[in-house]
Amino acid sequence: MSKNIFEFISRLSQMDIQITLESGKLMVSSETEMDDSILDEIREHKASLISYLGALSAEGGGYESIGHVADKSYYGLSSAQKRLFFLQEFASGSISYNMPMVNYLGRTVDRDRLSEALAGLIRRHESLRTSFERLDGVPYQYVHKEVFFELDEASVSMEESGEYIRSYIRSFDLGKAPLMRSLLLKVDGAGYLWVVDVHH
Repeated sequence: MSKNIFEFISRLSQMDIQITLESGKLMVSSETEMDDSILDEIREHKASLISYLGALSAEGGGYESIGHVADKSYYGLSSAQKRLFFLQEFASGSISYNMPMVNYLGRTVDRDRLSEALAGLIRRHESLRTSFERLDGVPYQYVHKEVFFELDEASVSMEESGEYIRSYIRSFDLGKAPLMRSLLLKVDGAGYLWVVDVHH
């Protein structure tokens, strides 16, 4: 991990400038106008920023909207869902279908508000309360009315943070909802990283 790049991102965050990586592209956002000198500095470090963020977060595909259906205990799978279900079964332990994302949140974070927001997100979206199991050998999806969710937390040194994040991104058990994990990682002397890992 590059200490200089981490500190640069931290400095940008203190100026309310957010740097993220989306589909391999560096995205810069700010609620205030940025000085030309800051933009020049971002351009100068663009390759390093992409490399740094890319090392922490694997690229993922887009999400598909799931419409509301009548309530029942289980539902059939779409063709795309069946394909992913079988591929995940054959590649047990694989993280090929994980979609992790890492964001720098700054030096202060309201842990309770973040946890409540994530819990609310899970309550609102059926896809985040869905698990997959076989019934008489046929795979089905089960939408749970409620699922247990807990925001994971840890504190590490800057040198340990990259390896800690890589070890956090692990295979999902499709039979257990929610198929999402979230980690609030405090990096000593630098601030907080928020890690979200969702199954495709």
